[in-house]
Amino acid sequence: MKKKGLIDLTTGRPLTQIIIFAIPLVGGTLFQQLYNFVDTLIVGRMIGIDALAAVGTYYPLSFLILGFIQGSCVGFSIPLARSIGNKNDNDIYSFLINAIWVCILMMIIMTPMMILFFRQIC
Repeated sequence: MKKKGLIDLTTGRPLTQIIIFAIPLVGGTLFQQLYNFVDTLIVGRMIGIDALAAVGTYYPLSFLILGFIQGSCVGFSIPLARSIGNKNDNDIYSFLINAIWVCILMMIIMTPMMILFFRQIC
């Protein structure tokens, strides 16, 4: 059922709904891996082995930070899902906006910290 450009994942066949939900997640992960592969290929062939080692060192740290931020923001999915199930548009809007602001705030805090302390961490 489509309403206002949204897909209701609470109705219909569960397997179909899970696949619809998983496609963007899998696609995002594939693009992230493809970016890392191309980055490694270009850096390894064009710049050299030291730069390639730097890319290899940075990727797990980057993935850890992104995972932390994503995990923190996913906490909003529980009240958001309840609001969607209850069809409470005001709460949906409120939780969605708050989740966006928390993610932006975490990005604003984490980015300068990583820039300042990258050498000490690696």
